[in-house]
Amino acid sequence: MPKGRELRVGCFKPLGGLVGGFVLGWGIHMLVVRPGRLIDDIATRFLMLVLGVVGWAAGVVLDKRKLHCGGAQELDAAASARYRWLGPVSLSLLVLSAALVNRGSWEYGLYFFLIFVLLVLLVGEIGWGDPKRIFQILVPWRGR
Repeated sequence: MPKGRELRVGCFKPLGGLVGGFVLGWGIHMLVVRPGRLIDDIATRFLMLVLGVVGWAAGVVLDKRKLHCGGAQELDAAASARYRWLGPVSLSLLVLSAALVNRGSWEYGLYFFLIFVLLVLLVGEIGWGDPKRIFQILVPWRGR
């Protein structure tokens, strides 16, 4: 395969993750939503969006780029070490969130809390290169 063509296809890896996450979320939406339950619809559509963002993040990391600044920088050792714990934590939060969405009723409070934590971790990593940064801003505890 010519080198130019290979590079163009490689540029779309993060989009593949975005589409894959969105399609997975759409499937969950179709399986979970019960007629007349607005909260089911809102929760599953929000999960669709979050799965798309996490899919994009996975595509960026698999392309050996940092999430910081939207994937514009090469992956370094420090970011790679962060992703060793951030990846499994994010995946665990997503699995728990999907399970809670499927259950419905009072579990939605916990569902939205888990999604909030996941998004805070991602925004911290993308914006500051530190997943815990927003927690440090929200809760200015210094470990005393």
